[in-house]
Amino acid sequence: MLPLYCNHEVPQQHPSTAHRGLWYDRFYNGFTSGWEVEDNSKGEWIRKIAIDSCGDKANLDDYAIRRLELIKALGGTAMLFNTTWHFATGLGLSHPVENGFAWHPTLGVPYLSGAAIKGLTRAFVEIWDDTLDDAARKVRLKTWFGTETKDEVAERAGDLIFFDAIPVFPPTLGADIMTPHLGKWYEQGTEHPLDPKVMPGDWHDPIPVPFLIVKKAQLLCAIAPRTATAKPQVQAAMACLEKALDWLGAGSKTAIGYGHMEANPKEFASLQNQQEITQAQRIKDLQKQAEVDAIKETIAQDPVAGAILEAQQPTADGVRPYLKLLNRLKAGEFSDPKQRCRVARQIQEWMEGKEDKCWKPELTNSKKDKKHKEIQKHERTMEVLNFLKGCSEL
Repeated sequence: MLPLYCNHEVPQQHPSTAHRGLWYDRFYNGFTSGWEVEDNSKGEWIRKIAIDSCGDKANLDDYAIRRLELIKALGGTAMLFNTTWHFATGLGLSHPVENGFAWHPTLGVPYLSGAAIKGLTRAFVEIWDDTLDDAARKVRLKTWFGTETKDEVAERAGDLIFFDAIPVFPPTLGADIMTPHLGKWYEQGTEHPLDPKVMPGDWHDPIPVPFLIVKKAQLLCAIAPRTATAKPQVQAAMACLEKALDWLGAGSKTAIGYGHMEANPKEFASLQNQQEITQAQRIKDLQKQAEVDAIKETIAQDPVAGAILEAQQPTADGVRPYLKLLNRLKAGEFSDPKQRCRVARQIQEWMEGKEDKCWKPELTNSKKDKKHKEIQKHERTMEVLNFLKGCSEL
């Protein structure tokens, strides 16, 4: 419960680039000189945390895309869910303001752990799924979620992997208040059941307790098979999770409407399309890097072959390969006569080819041939021929 910054000065406001969860959990500054927490400081702290959205959009995009790539590789399924109202997670965690909050350790956003998603889906299958008879329910509980006790003859893990539910855009935070009327009864009722200060009654004055909430979020949920034989089950499991989020809700205070979510297939299709575009670009980048590495290796073994490969790589300025090599030849890059001849012969081959058609050793007196481009082709041809002098002897 004590802060990490004892006897150390820290900023009074949350830095814009800081991890919101780390700040919320470890840098509470409402303690008195006796390390006590005043009631009014709790709400003030939560309001400072809930001033705006949290998380970095670029980081969340990258995380979501990589998650989709992983799920696709594993043969799993995923879906986006929109919160229909407020959402709270991790309120039972320890914190000076009485109610904690579950923050993703690296992204700095509220999230639902894979264990919570698994438990919610299991609760739906075990209690609410009326499409199953007792025998089918027992088989599904064992195969999807695994055995719970060591008393089972064959203890086993479940066939499905439930991933953390992660926001795909910065969630909007807010502050709310609960007013527990029977706090002391729950705490001390078994010890002092007849104490008027403890027993339930309308004479108690409830003390408002502030807590942090998520006003709006869009979470990516994913399920993957642990084994190849479980692949046909992932769609059914996702359908159960969709009903569980809609009917039961996730996180804390679901009885009053918190944590209920509905699927958003349209936005999910857009996210999938973005993932496919990103993956295709990543493949292109890898291929390009592989080509660059191959050129470097070729240059190390054969400078001329490497220069030829390098000239063939497309560039933004659209310069033709033969012209790239010719410019390097004129710049004196190839000092060895044999290398110069190889480069000049390659330039000649490209200039004579169907793609360029710019080999022009002779210039006629016709007006057509006296155009600037034709004269330029002739001049370049003569430059190459000049480099080819004496090559027949090598």
